[in-house]
Amino acid sequence: MLGLGITIYWAQQHPAIQQLIKNRLCSLPAFEHAYIDCNVEKINFFFPRIELGTINAACKHNDWHWQAENITLTFSWLDFLLTKKIRVTIVINQAQACCAVDQDFPLLAHIKKLLEDQQSSLPIELYEIIFIHSSLAIHQVSTNIDYAVAWDSHSKQMQGILKSTLHFIDGSIKQDSTTYIEHFNGTMHCTLPYIAPCPYSMDINSTLTIPWLETDNKECFLTGNWRANEGNFKITQLDGLIVIDPCTISVDNSGIKTSVQGSLPLRYVAQLAPQLYQNFITESQCTFRLATTINTQGVHTQGTVTINTIGIPQSSLYKIDALTSSFERNSQGIWSGIVDIHKKNFLSLQGNWEFNEAANNGLLACSNTMPLTIGHDAWTVQPDALHVKATLSHQNVEASYTCAAQYAKHEDVLQTSGTLISDGHTLQLDGNVGAYVYNATCLLKPWLMLNNFTCTDQEGAEYICIKPTSQNGAALQAVIDYQFIHALLPPPLCDLFAGKGNLTIEGDIDDNGTLHGTLCLSKGDIVLPYIYNTLQDIKGSITIERNGILTLRDVHIILAKGEMNCSKAVFYLQDLSHATFIHCPVTIKKCFVRYQKEIIGSFSGSIVVEQHSPLEPPFLWGALVLERGTITAVSEQLLNSIASNRTFPSWSTQAKIHACITTKHPIKIKTGTLESQATCSLSVQGNLLKPALTGTIDLHEGSIQLPYKPLSISHAKLHFVSPDTYDPLLDITAKNSIKRYAITMHITGSASNPHIMLESSPSLSEEQICSLLLAGSEHASLTVAAQTLLMQNIQQLLSSVKNNPFDRLFQPFKNIKIVPSLHDDKSTGMHGGIEIDINDRLHAIIQKNLNTADDPKVEVDYVVTDDINIRGIKDEHGDVAGEIEMRWRF
Repeated sequence: MLGLGITIYWAQQHPAIQQLIKNRLCSLPAFEHAYIDCNVEKINFFFPRIELGTINAACKHNDWHWQAENITLTFSWLDFLLTKKIRVTIVINQAQACCAVDQDFPLLAHIKKLLEDQQSSLPIELYEIIFIHSSLAIHQVSTNIDYAVAWDSHSKQMQGILKSTLHFIDGSIKQDSTTYIEHFNGTMHCTLPYIAPCPYSMDINSTLTIPWLETDNKECFLTGNWRANEGNFKITQLDGLIVIDPCTISVDNSGIKTSVQGSLPLRYVAQLAPQLYQNFITESQCTFRLATTINTQGVHTQGTVTINTIGIPQSSLYKIDALTSSFERNSQGIWSGIVDIHKKNFLSLQGNWEFNEAANNGLLACSNTMPLTIGHDAWTVQPDALHVKATLSHQNVEASYTCAAQYAKHEDVLQTSGTLISDGHTLQLDGNVGAYVYNATCLLKPWLMLNNFTCTDQEGAEYICIKPTSQNGAALQAVIDYQFIHALLPPPLCDLFAGKGNLTIEGDIDDNGTLHGTLCLSKGDIVLPYIYNTLQDIKGSITIERNGILTLRDVHIILAKGEMNCSKAVFYLQDLSHATFIHCPVTIKKCFVRYQKEIIGSFSGSIVVEQHSPLEPPFLWGALVLERGTITAVSEQLLNSIASNRTFPSWSTQAKIHACITTKHPIKIKTGTLESQATCSLSVQGNLLKPALTGTIDLHEGSIQLPYKPLSISHAKLHFVSPDTYDPLLDITAKNSIKRYAITMHITGSASNPHIMLESSPSLSEEQICSLLLAGSEHASLTVAAQTLLMQNIQQLLSSVKNNPFDRLFQPFKNIKIVPSLHDDKSTGMHGGIEIDINDRLHAIIQKNLNTADDPKVEVDYVVTDDINIRGIKDEHGDVAGEIEMRWRF
């Protein structure tokens, strides 16, 4: 036994035995098409153990390569005596492998062949395999993607089944210079068939880091399992913004199928997009669903993706609410789908797209499916009137558009078209808006920066010029001719807002994309409609932030008559024509206002315009002082005419107001029935165009126009009590002398239900006073109103000729009045008459009973003094009489 032991010990140290084992290893079928080099460093037959050092193996076709610091193979004699099998334990230390993958996985085939090699007649089988500090690198040739993983593992064969536990130390996925995943670590348990058949199973619980995520929490969790031919996995980010669940993979006779659903912020993948597209990625959430089938016919993928917001980063302007697209990839590598671009209550584009992987280019064609409204109900693009076409590649974009916009209240059509070309470094825009031609150039690197923008007419006259004034493009100057703005106004507004002027904006753009500058209107003469005033000059500061906040400071506006100032105004812009928030305080100084011919005045005061939500109408509040003015018509109909004006924006009819109006000096009121001086203290509330008034109007002096003679106002107040806006309470006293009577009229009650009390001296009945006021005769009767109105209409007919060329024919009759007269006695019928006012003291009346053949009655009245009258009368029967009337005052 001793000799046998010495012989065995000598044999395990002999180089020939070591070389024999090395040759046997190199002759394995797994190395038939490979090179292998290794050293047998130690052999122990007493405690069966073979140690191999510095092993290198490489495929002759350079498809794979692996090496290990050392490999140890061991088994147990006791286990052999009990099982009659040599169950080998393999420990591989610091193994490093790499492989190139295209259509197949050659390294996997090599490893599988190593484990299944059974050429030896000995009953050898794998019992355990242990990897210590090992790594694997895989390069996918078609996509240039590199996969790397480092791990420790322990696999054990039990009843012909290989059960393994892997501890991932690190891992990554890279493409070119972009790292998609790094710091992959975790634990995986799996069961694989080795000798006996069994279903595959696997459970994984791991973490990984996605470095291109623009967040502090870049760590994600990967969990899942595989059972038989199907696996379910889930990826979630630490803060929950990325969720990919479920991710299902299945294998059957038709191939490998995957189904993935998930969502993630679009900005997280911004670093993966070409620079051109990064400029238009915002705080968007991307939701996707895809299904992929891999078989012998190739790779087929289909699904949908929805991106909820796309626009300029950190800007609320020009954002698209949602972009939804279906996609499908066929086995030839051609992608196609239907795209839907939607902006709520504004835009809806639908079309088809296609992308060819081999040619690395794509096509897009879409048009609007719903009316597109630009501005506050100003221009409308009818369905299928906007067309966009584009060709896309990795860095290049070429696009064109055509659009026909129709003014909502007329048939005028504005035609626009243009092109866009980008090579990934610059962006070129060319096109026309109506008769105007524009072109612009932008730089895309290192960031989106305007190089120049110009707009000219067909003859080349420049109307807009925007250019950088610094080398880095951070300082800009924009000069806009008002004629261009005027040309884009809808037809009615274009007629109203005529004028000229140059609008200049100069400023700097800071690192946050905020424009700080000045605003100036020079050489201005812009008509402000309805108020007959002109805008001549504007100066102030302007700030425009990328999130759509527009701030104006220290704005001074000079009008032809008056001026306005604004210390600070803030607007939250949804786009150029819609604001979601407004706060604009304005101070007014002697601003001239004239609406038609009815209202003329000069105002001072302060007004604040506010809007807190796009769902709420604007709100105006403040105080105005009417310094001087003339009003020739005040009625509900006047305000209704303003409200029905179709040229006003629709939002103005919904605006609310709460303001105080007072007068600094009495204003003139001259209407068909009233001439007076007035002061007021009113509160205006409610709808801007149908306000509710509260307060008082005091009338000073003046007169109330009546058919015969006016009454002079001695005292008058109108009290407005809401909600009866146009039904004020009245307190009016008016007086005058008509013929020899002193008439006084008191009016109380409301305008809709007035209480009128009439007095006279000498005393007359109310019926006689009314007759005197209306017809100029105290003898007239109001029993039958129809005949009286008939006589008045005849008089109006004759008086209407004063505005025609026959005025001179009627000049002798200027002091003659036709007087209606109705008596209570119905048998006498209707009396008519002519009254002649020769001067203030001499009057004559000729009356005739129209139902009899009697002669006319003639009465001549001469006022000698205020207390003495002489009257001559010739009655219907031809009798002549005279009277002397004397009055004594006590």
